[in-house]
Amino acid sequence: LGETTSSRRSKMAFLVLIFLPVAAVAWCRGKDAHVEAAIMGEAYGLRNATRWLPERTPPRGDDDWWGVVVEELRRSVEAMTKDGRALEKTLRLRDHFVLVYENRVVVHRKFFNHTKQSQHAKMIRSVVAELLPKKQRLANVAYSFSGATTGYGQGNPLLVINKQFGYDQCGVLIPNTYFSAGNLSTWRAFERSVAPLPWTDRPPQNDAAFWRGTVIFKPKCVDNWGNFARLQALSLAVQAPDLVDVGCVAMHGHDLRRSCVFGVDPHSCDGEPRPPATWRRPKEDSLTKAVRKFVPVHDFAKRRVLLNLPGAKSGSYSRNLNVLWMMKSVVLLWNGPFVEWYYPALAHGVTHLAVDVASLPETVARIRRDHREKEPAALVANARKVHDTFLCADCIANYFKHVVDELRTRFDFGAVLDHPDKARAIFRRVGFDADCADLVEIIDDPDTVLTPGSREILTRSLRPDDPVCGGSRDEHGHRPSSQQQQQQQQQEANYDLLRPIRA
Repeated sequence: LGETTSSRRSKMAFLVLIFLPVAAVAWCRGKDAHVEAAIMGEAYGLRNATRWLPERTPPRGDDDWWGVVVEELRRSVEAMTKDGRALEKTLRLRDHFVLVYENRVVVHRKFFNHTKQSQHAKMIRSVVAELLPKKQRLANVAYSFSGATTGYGQGNPLLVINKQFGYDQCGVLIPNTYFSAGNLSTWRAFERSVAPLPWTDRPPQNDAAFWRGTVIFKPKCVDNWGNFARLQALSLAVQAPDLVDVGCVAMHGHDLRRSCVFGVDPHSCDGEPRPPATWRRPKEDSLTKAVRKFVPVHDFAKRRVLLNLPGAKSGSYSRNLNVLWMMKSVVLLWNGPFVEWYYPALAHGVTHLAVDVASLPETVARIRRDHREKEPAALVANARKVHDTFLCADCIANYFKHVVDELRTRFDFGAVLDHPDKARAIFRRVGFDADCADLVEIIDDPDTVLTPGSREILTRSLRPDDPVCGGSRDEHGHRPSSQQQQQQQQQEANYDLLRPIRA
């Protein structure tokens, strides 16, 4: 009683999206503010939830973690519109397209307008390098990339690094760009440098739920779901410091006044979806007690219980989780609807424990009571298995290869990109010959040393005779004779590149 039609519809949409099994027919949902508000409001208002929101129903098989992730990959690819002009449309998105052609990674200079996109370009070039020693390669493909924390973007096919509101959002999930800023070689070196202490060698005082991060409020209420969750966790650190070691730290290059903003404009949510009614903002003066010193990431391996909180920007994924699985600790995930590419393999009580503002202290107390002297072997081993199956450098490269193969099957990109004459024709049709000066190849240079984990990226401008610019240079760098060029142009003119693909 007293509920509006809109609120009832939103709540029902949330229940359908979160609690029902994935439909057998592939489909995807675009942006819908009413559904999103219902999902986020209900998710972060949960108290003592009995299940982890993204967990699949029925749960994945215990012996086939990789299989369920590939199954979700294929479902999301099948949900994309099978468009005969997908290749042309993608390549016209100058600030979003990525072209992998003849084992080269090519983008437009506009692609570098966003930090995550630069890091993604570096990651794809790194994947190419990872596959070479195995005598493998990424097949020719083109796609649109979005690094948005919401998981929305434009283009078809579209690759995204997370989905804030669940699996049914459009796009294919891929690894985020924060694995050593996209450099898989550096990421592998970091993996090898981590040396987790045995459970019994970790100091007993290190068994509280551990997290370090920032709270930076945005002007719009809708962008602060992650901050609301972080404030809830910080309030627990004040109330139960022996169980919850959650602290706010200064970002690199910023002081605490910008990194730990505890005050909230009371009018920031006017006219927008509000935090759940169960959320009460702690007093600002009490939260200042939760300010902590920075802790190096390698020291995470000395902690028994590691907590992951939603990202500050919008309450979706957090880069912090990339490193937690390898530490041979118990991993706690703050309950929320967002998903990353390997989430189909995760399960509450198997790979991690899901917590919220009501259950976190009790969960930590139970771990402390039952495992003071002996580690929870299954949870610790399965958390490490998550890393070794999905997040190692080789694992990431292997997954990208699966993604490319699935996209090629769905959109039949090989029918054009695997034939030089047809490929040059489509490159000319989308204007790459005119834009050649703005097209660059992502490269590796053994003589250039980049700062490990930095956002630096090496590029090489394309030459006008490059095949991607519609030129006719062959694999040896030679240009064909004028007669050969005329024959090629005649063959291209007689070929209809835009024929529809049968569904």
